[in-house]
Amino acid sequence: MLYQDPDLRQHLPRAVKATPDSLAYMMEHYDDLVIKPCSGSIGHGIMRIFQKDGQWKLTCETRTSRKGWATFRLNKGQLPSATLRRIFRHAYLIEERIPLVRYEGRPVDLRVSVQRGGDGLWGITGIFAKVAPAHTFVTNIAQGSKVMTLAEALGSEESDWHLLE
Repeated sequence: MLYQDPDLRQHLPRAVKATPDSLAYMMEHYDDLVIKPCSGSIGHGIMRIFQKDGQWKLTCETRTSRKGWATFRLNKGQLPSATLRRIFRHAYLIEERIPLVRYEGRPVDLRVSVQRGGDGLWGITGIFAKVAPAHTFVTNIAQGSKVMTLAEALGSEESDWHLLE
């Protein structure tokens, strides 16, 4: 629905279904991507592929790392065959990674709860922030993210925010 609005569309990250062609296209046009399952992951199976200093790297969950996540350098910008099999066998989405607000150097994901009241009108019933653990880019609570108030995450008093006016 958001993508249908031309004013909002320009602010949304580009996202496509994962296919060999779409992966090649996205790597050609963007330097930082998130590859994630289309449903039910609670943070599992999410990967980040990014280019830094002309070298492509992959960050993903791994059983061999103490922190559960590791970053690997990719040969010629190609994903490992096991990773390719996984994302093309199941429904995955490739999304342009957008810069996020940071708290102590860690990414912050803001969530806004919107519900319909007894009067039938929609209203904001809560806003909170999820701060990724220090060792990853994933802000899912199931992956160890910390829940904070908006003011805590942004380091300001709530009275300083005029988001809802």
